[in-house]
Amino acid sequence: MSILATPVAGGDNRRVPPRVSSPEFVGRAAELARLEAALERAERGSAAAAFVAGESGVGKTRLLRELERRAVERGARVLRGDCVAFGAGELAYAPLAAALRRLARELDPAVLDELLGGARDELARLAPELSPTPLGGARAQDVSAGEAHAQARLFGLLRALLDRLAAESPVLFAIEDLHWADRSTLEFVSSLLGGLHDERLLLVCTYRSDELHRRHPLRPFLAEAERRELVERIELAPFSPVELAAQVAGILGSAAAPELVARLYARCEGNAFFVEELLAASGGATGPLPPTLRDVLSLRLEALPHDARAVLRVAATAGRRAGHRLLATVTDLPEPALLDALREAVAHHVLVHDSDGYAFRHALLEEAAYADLLPGERTALHLALAEALSADPSLAGGAAAAELAHHWRAAHRMPEALAAYVAAGLEAERISAFAEAGQHFERALEVWDLVEDADERSELGLAAVVAHAAQNALVSGEPHRAVTLGRRALELADGTGDVVSQALAHERLGGYLWAAGDSDAALAAHRDAVHVLPAQPPTPALARVLAAEANILMLRGPNEETRACSERAVATARAVGERAVEGRALNTFGAAMTMTGDWVGGERALRDAMRIAEELSEEYDTTRAYVNLGVCLDKQGRLEEAAELALEGARVAERLGVRTHASFLGGDACWRLIRLGRLDEAQAIAERAVAAAPKGMAGVLVFDAAGQLALRRGRLGAADEHFQRSREQRSRTRDSNWVGNTACGQAEVALWRSDPEGAQRIATRALDVVAGSEYVVSTTRVYAAAMRAAAECALRALAVGDEPRAGEAQRDARVTLERLRALLIPDRWPEGTAGPEPVAFEAVCVAELSRAEGHPDPAAWDAAAERFAALGEPFELAYARWRQGEALIVGDGDRTAAQAALREAAEIAATLRAPLLLAEVEGLARRARVALGGQGGAADDDDDPEVDRLGLTARELTVLSLVAEGHTNREIGASLFISEKTASVHVSRILAKLGVRSRVEAATTAHRLGLSAASAPRDRGSG
Repeated sequence: MSILATPVAGGDNRRVPPRVSSPEFVGRAAELARLEAALERAERGSAAAAFVAGESGVGKTRLLRELERRAVERGARVLRGDCVAFGAGELAYAPLAAALRRLARELDPAVLDELLGGARDELARLAPELSPTPLGGARAQDVSAGEAHAQARLFGLLRALLDRLAAESPVLFAIEDLHWADRSTLEFVSSLLGGLHDERLLLVCTYRSDELHRRHPLRPFLAEAERRELVERIELAPFSPVELAAQVAGILGSAAAPELVARLYARCEGNAFFVEELLAASGGATGPLPPTLRDVLSLRLEALPHDARAVLRVAATAGRRAGHRLLATVTDLPEPALLDALREAVAHHVLVHDSDGYAFRHALLEEAAYADLLPGERTALHLALAEALSADPSLAGGAAAAELAHHWRAAHRMPEALAAYVAAGLEAERISAFAEAGQHFERALEVWDLVEDADERSELGLAAVVAHAAQNALVSGEPHRAVTLGRRALELADGTGDVVSQALAHERLGGYLWAAGDSDAALAAHRDAVHVLPAQPPTPALARVLAAEANILMLRGPNEETRACSERAVATARAVGERAVEGRALNTFGAAMTMTGDWVGGERALRDAMRIAEELSEEYDTTRAYVNLGVCLDKQGRLEEAAELALEGARVAERLGVRTHASFLGGDACWRLIRLGRLDEAQAIAERAVAAAPKGMAGVLVFDAAGQLALRRGRLGAADEHFQRSREQRSRTRDSNWVGNTACGQAEVALWRSDPEGAQRIATRALDVVAGSEYVVSTTRVYAAAMRAAAECALRALAVGDEPRAGEAQRDARVTLERLRALLIPDRWPEGTAGPEPVAFEAVCVAELSRAEGHPDPAAWDAAAERFAALGEPFELAYARWRQGEALIVGDGDRTAAQAALREAAEIAATLRAPLLLAEVEGLARRARVALGGQGGAADDDDDPEVDRLGLTARELTVLSLVAEGHTNREIGASLFISEKTASVHVSRILAKLGVRSRVEAATTAHRLGLSAASAPRDRGSG
């Protein structure tokens, strides 16, 4: 039995109050049932998550404890951690550290060692209890500010630990008070949710819904998390009068008087915690009820003995769970008096305790205790805590520097706060909590000028603190803040007269500007970095800034300077023995050669870069080589190899913890599988990748691929949503590598929605954006979409006799084709060729021009089809065969050849389950009376003499011809001596038979098939 649970021998135990909580779980049957159902799904191997929302004191924790109790009874393991209201969320990973400490306590050391394996040391940085030996305070050698993949690696280790636990038994992972979560914890939860699929894991998070003001940082997180399919939101309402009566009966031990229940309900409106405190403060309902919750809590605290209140003041100022040694040091009470005070606080249900120390029973009690302190008392207590933690950092139980900084600043001791903030920033970097590290460094900058001897007190100089703050802002997804800090870092570097510091400051600023979407300014900064340094002799700094400049040149678009800069960077790195920089420069060099058609040289350089990265265990560079080598193989037409390489690279990136490149490669693999027609495989990848909600350029690739998949499967709404999310991730970036696929997808959505004008606007705008600096391998699909849109516009105009509009669309098509051809001329590819895919799409554009001009060329479509057959891209092959069949029918060509083309297109579309394409092919075949099954060049007629090649009666053919000439229903009726209503009925039947949605589409069909009023039979019967 715990010492706190032991009655005082020979003492007065009458002062111990009755219970304040009901021993019976009250109400919440529906909410608990939903949580248990989620747990059952997890037990069956379908991961689940629930977010429990409710106002302060409504009973979220009690519901969670009941779920935990039942989970343990079912054989599940429970991990739990609380977020801490401390220093604006600067205490990183608090709930994860608490969960790991609980695991360390519960498991046998040998079992724990086997479970953690090689991850022990890194995870012990979050929870030192995991390591049998103390860890040093220095940062890990492989983790530094700005290594975004270091955080991803940490998340991967945590996820692997959860996976191993879930493999042994179902896991309930509970995180309480998410409204106080630090950003790094939220990023981990987001990462965890994105990767959950078939694990035996239930994640439950609670948060105060009444704390979420309009700008609360949890709001955007919840908006993203709660729309995931596996997440359900459970809103916890206050107790009803009946439930409140049951709660009161449980507390008092007998049924409560209806009058008391009514008074309590009127006062607390069903808030469970308020009910408990009202009863406790009023002496078990025998005294008057205090008027406000603040009064209730104040009465509860004032009723405690003097020493107990002193302990509570220290505990409230500590701001989190406080250990016994910390309380003993700061209160300065003799041990017997401290124990007696703690026993009083626990017995009166103000504090609770476990092996981690003491915490308030509810956060509202902590807030009340701290609010009752006078300003002078707060300052003195913060100072005492700071002095205690400075003398013995182990009193903090982890994250000592962050706590120390908080207390020094609250005590108004700025010199000490400055040093602690810098130390806290370095400590946060060591555990890959980059958002919190950035906050600490910026706090240091806030007080820097207030400290006379700041340089002596801080572990880092001012320029280094600014540089760390900037890099952490970048990694935390705040590139614009990084730019601001980067400019200040550059000013400080310029003041030193040290050209190396200046060059590196320029180079880092260039990276921030690029991430912020300002590629012109980014290139200028990288050029400045190179120009600051002398060209000779070679130096490591020169190699680094040259490699960075080459990379930005390559990313911006094709130019002669990229290759020269890359070669110089490689040579400089080799001269000074900077092997890692050499590998990065080779990677850029290979990517640049790929984009200019030197496939052999590009592949060789990229394989060399991969080998160097693997030799040096450079995880980020290894996975970057996978990305660029895959592009090289893809652009050569080696699509199968490229797809398999991307799949392998994604697995490697996941294993290494390089989350950004894992998403990148997943998006690449998905897109290549789509083009290969392996749509089911692509679907599995896309579902997981989209669920992970990747950010930045990785998000562009993932959402583009998901959009293209939805497009092929006929889900236009979903496709539109994915492409819009891609645009949001792309931000202001205008480079063709990122613009092309999104623009092509959005234009195709518009085309399938019969909006060629909208499609042409999208495609033309995108081509204008990238003009002058485009990689044609990334934009040829946009040209094809623009040509298809122009052809549709021209045909519609011709169908209604709008010759000027038709001529304009035809001119647009010719200009677009000329621009594409100018990019493909041999003079632009001195090292090789543009590759087979751009040439294939050029063939499509030539064929689309023939459509636009009203004379579709079957041979041109056949040539395009053959190129896509060679590439192994079935969807594009089917599209070309559809158009080839259409051209043969319209031109009164070989109907057997038309049947063969349409049959091939239909078979491919059916195999791919591409409903929109299949519907178009089948609709054309039906209208042209071409059989897609069996033999023969035409469909069998049904013995009705009025059935012709369109399946329309003679009267309907006549009406169609008049529709094609632009006549209204009234005009058609007058021409054929029928009523306007009868004309309308004929038009409706025609649209249904043709499978089209508008008069314009019907007119377009008539025009394609050469129908006119003169050629149509003129039946002037009564209709």
